[in-house]
Amino acid sequence: MKKFVLAVFFVPMILTSAFSATNQMSVFFLDVGQGDCEILLSGNHAVVIDTATEEMASRIVSFLKSKSVQTIDLLILTHPHADHIGSATEVLSTFNVSTVYMPKITTNTGIFEKLITTLKKQGKTAHAPIPGETLSVGEMKFDFLAPHRTEPRILILWKKKRCSTVVSNGGLSAVLRRCS
Repeated sequence: MKKFVLAVFFVPMILTSAFSATNQMSVFFLDVGQGDCEILLSGNHAVVIDTATEEMASRIVSFLKSKSVQTIDLLILTHPHADHIGSATEVLSTFNVSTVYMPKITTNTGIFEKLITTLKKQGKTAHAPIPGETLSVGEMKFDFLAPHRTEPRILILWKKKRCSTVVSNGGLSAVLRRCS
């Protein structure tokens, strides 16, 4: 019989969880006040989901440096509100970011314009996920469930070695742990 454990976390908070008996994977929900920032680390791979407000940039950068992160394999910005993309420019300027995903939603805010300018200066393109698209980063697998017509924000499902799953929609994250 399979067992499922469900824990739902509302940000802001900080949580560290190690998943998998063979290789450690850590998930961090940073306390960033208003906004979201989740950091997933597995081996030498790093994924950042949302970057909170611009005022949290030094906290996010310091945290990533404290974990010896030099390259961010994947930066996912779930939607272009300032409390989700605010520190993205600083993250992009401080770290080598391999891939950026964000939905095809635009806004005329200064923080969004700054992000787009930074991406252009670095020669990067933000990829818009397609529902059903799957992306692998090391042993982590990401299934994009949205954006779509009725949900414009990015909704992702990620897992590692079929033991752990997190669903995040940029405001609520649920950690499911399945162990046989």
